[in-house]
Amino acid sequence: MKKIFIIFLTLSYFGFNSCVSNTKNEEKTRTEKSSEKKICDEFIAEYEDIMNEYLNVIDEYFNNPSDETIVARYMELMQEALELSEKWEQLVECADDKEFKDKFEAISDQVENKLLELGL
Repeated sequence: MKKIFIIFLTLSYFGFNSCVSNTKNEEKTRTEKSSEKKICDEFIAEYEDIMNEYLNVIDEYFNNPSDETIVARYMELMQEALELSEKWEQLVECADDKEFKDKFEAISDQVENKLLELGL
């Protein structure tokens, strides 16, 4: 009887330890996913801001094509957009997430539609 009791205690200990370990792993996974989501949200917000500014600069340029400050800002924004596109490719967890992929594509479509509207 004593042996059965010791075996039961040992199995209970390993079972309990396994549950604690799984809970810690689940917490870590949730924390990692939350961190990834935050990075993706920040990226999408930054991308949207730059693309909105880009569209404003395009509008300004069409109203005043000889303004050199507009042209300079346009060149800066093109560089920032290129860097963001490269960053997007490195953010695999964002690019693989349908929600963020859809947001990215919606912003890109908005820019494309505006450019088509302007005849570009």
